[in-house]
Amino acid sequence: MSARRRHFVGLWGLTLAVVAATAWVGLSSGRGAGHTPAVWWANAVLLAIVLLNPRSDRWPLIAAGYCGNALAHLVMHDPVNQVILLSLCDTGETAFAVLAVQWRMRPEAEHSSRWGIGLDLTSRGRLLRFIAFGVLLGPLLASSAAGVILGLLVGADMTTALKWFPPSALGMAIVAPLLLGLARRETRALFAPHKIAKTMLYLGLLAVTTVAIFSKGQFPLLFLLFPPVMFLVVELGAGGGALGACVVAAIGSAYTIAGHGALVRGAPLEQRILMLQTFLATAVLSVNVVGLVLGDLKRSVRLEEAARRKLNDAHETLEAVARIDATTRIANRWRLDEVLEAEWQRAIRGRTSLSVLLMDVDHFKSYNDCYGHLAGDECLRLIAEIASRVLRRPGDLIARFGGEEFAIVLPNTPEEGALQLAEQVRQTIREAAIPHGAVPGKVVTVSLGRATHAPMLDGRGEPVTALLEAADRALYAAKSSGRDRVEAAHDLAHSTPAAEAV
Repeated sequence: MSARRRHFVGLWGLTLAVVAATAWVGLSSGRGAGHTPAVWWANAVLLAIVLLNPRSDRWPLIAAGYCGNALAHLVMHDPVNQVILLSLCDTGETAFAVLAVQWRMRPEAEHSSRWGIGLDLTSRGRLLRFIAFGVLLGPLLASSAAGVILGLLVGADMTTALKWFPPSALGMAIVAPLLLGLARRETRALFAPHKIAKTMLYLGLLAVTTVAIFSKGQFPLLFLLFPPVMFLVVELGAGGGALGACVVAAIGSAYTIAGHGALVRGAPLEQRILMLQTFLATAVLSVNVVGLVLGDLKRSVRLEEAARRKLNDAHETLEAVARIDATTRIANRWRLDEVLEAEWQRAIRGRTSLSVLLMDVDHFKSYNDCYGHLAGDECLRLIAEIASRVLRRPGDLIARFGGEEFAIVLPNTPEEGALQLAEQVRQTIREAAIPHGAVPGKVVTVSLGRATHAPMLDGRGEPVTALLEAADRALYAAKSSGRDRVEAAHDLAHSTPAAEAV
C-alpha cells in the first residue's frame, strides 16, 4: 500500500472515530431532552476536517462522517430506519456547508486551505458567507428534513425541527471557526513556547469564572462572562475568542444538563438547554463581531504599514536619484557638497587630512565640436566610469562638479597618497585611448589639481570651500602648464583668481 493510500485510510478512520465520539457525546448530553444537546459538535467537526483536506478527499471524508454519525446513533439504540435517515440529514448539512464555502474558491486558496490560510473567517465576506450558509441555512434545512422524517416515522410534529436547529447552528458557529482557526498561523502561534503560558492562563481564568458562575450563580449573572470573553478576543485574536467560546460552551453544557448553576433550577431540561443556547448564541455573535472589527483594524494597519514602507522606499529612491547626475550616473554637485562638508567635519574631529582632486577634460569643447554633444555626454560617462574603477576605498567619492569637470573626495588621505591616486587616474584615462581627432595626441586626456589639508592642525578654521578653491587653483596651473598633468596646491591661501583655461 502506497504512503498516500495509508495516509488516506488513516484519515478516513480518524474522521469516523472523531465524528462518532462527538456525536455520541452530543446524544448522551441530550438524553432526557429527546437527544437534543445544547451544542451539536459532530457536524462542525466534520466540516472542519473536510475543509482542511484536499478537495479530492471531500466525499470519502463525508462518507466517513456519515458512518461515524450512524454508529453513534446505533450505540444509543435508536431504530435503524431513523439512524439511516437522520444521519443522512446531519451529513447533508455538512455537505451543504462544504459546497457553499468552497464554491468558486480559487485553486491557490483551496491549496492553502489545507493549513487554514484560505479560510480566514475574520474576512467580512467569508464570515458572512459562512454564517449565511453554514450556520443558518444548512442547519435549518437539515433540521426541517429531520422534522419531516420523524413526522413520517414516529408521528412527531415540526417542533422537533425547532429543537434541532439551535444546537446545530451553535455547533457550526462555535466549533468550525475554532478548528479552522487552529490551523491558521495566527492561532497556532498562541501555543508557541513564548505564548502558551499566557494563552493557558487566560483560558484558565475564563474556565474558573465560568465554573463559578454556573455552579452557584443565577441566570442574570451570565452577563459577567462577556467581559472575559471579549478580553480574550482583544488579547488573543479571533482564534482566542473561539477557544474561549468553546470553554464556556463545554462547561455551561455540563452544568446545565446536570441541573446546576446559572439557569433556572427545577425547570425542564429542554428549557434550560434553550436558555443556554440563547446565551451561547449571543456570546458567539459578540465574538464574531468583535473579531471582525479587530480583523478589519489589523488589515488596515498592515495596509497602512505597507503603504508607509512603499512611501519611504519611494522617498529614499527619489532622494538617491536627486543626488545622481543624470548624464554621468555618478554623484552630482548636491551630493558632493553634502559629502565634502561631512568629511571636513570628520577631519576636524579626527585631526586627519582631507584631500580633494578637481579633474577637467582637456579640449572638451573641441571634442563636442568634432563629435557632437551626444558623443560628448558618452565621453563624460566613460571618463566617470574609468575614474570610479581607480577608486578603491568605500569612502572615496567621485562627483560631477560642473560641465566637463569632476571632483574626487579622498577622506583621511595625505598629500602623497592623493598625488599618487591623481596620477593613476590621469594615466588610466590616457591609456583608455578614447579617440579625440581634434588634438595632436588623438586621445582624450585630463588635467587634475590636488589640495590637501588637515583642518585642526593650524587652528585657522577655514571653510571647506577654501579646499575646493585651492584645488581649483592647482587645476588651473595644470591646464596652464600644458594639460594632461597633475598639479598640487601647497596651501589654502587665496591668490589671484583662476582664469578659465582655453
